[in-house]
Amino acid sequence: MNRRMKFLTGEMYHLYNRGNRKAEVFHDREDYLYFLRQLREYLQEYPVTLNAYCLMPNHYHLLARQDGDDAISERFFKFSKILLPKSDFAHPNKKAV
Repeated sequence: MNRRMKFLTGEMYHLYNRGNRKAEVFHDREDYLYFLRQLREYLQEYPVTLNAYCLMPNHYHLLARQDGDDAISERFFKFSKILLPKSDFAHPNKKAV
């Protein structure tokens, strides 16, 4: 059975992601800035309006409205994976055990 959520145009969504085993994904200022730059690029490419965000050391929250068909769906989930590989590469000794 397909349990994927269908994102509807014009609706608001609370999007979030957390580090594996609650590990930190933002270790320093550069990690936060990297994420925000990547987020800005995503928002320029797809019809999504970001209304609010909160970045915390081990996770983030976004409040976003989908302004076009399939703007969030798989594309956003691919975007959300950008953060962890960069973080693990930059700080290999800070991974969760």
